[in-house]
Amino acid sequence: MTTLDGVRTAKQELSANLANDPRVRYLGVGFEGDEYVIMVAVADPEARPDLPDVFHGVPVRVIEAAEFTAQAG
Repeated sequence: MTTLDGVRTAKQELSANLANDPRVRYLGVGFEGDEYVIMVAVADPEARPDLPDVFHGVPVRVIEAAEFTAQAG
């Protein structure tokens, strides 16, 4: 199992690789079963970037994320 610090480092590097891709909304760290995963939120799963299944030993999962607008509460 990869440590949380290792997952965060992998996420930061993958995020830097995808920084200029408008199809990617955001990246996060998740937990699936008994392992950490990198969650890549995309606007349209059909038009997603080419992503590896595993990045630096960490599984990559793609999720759909609708566009959102921050609101003051």
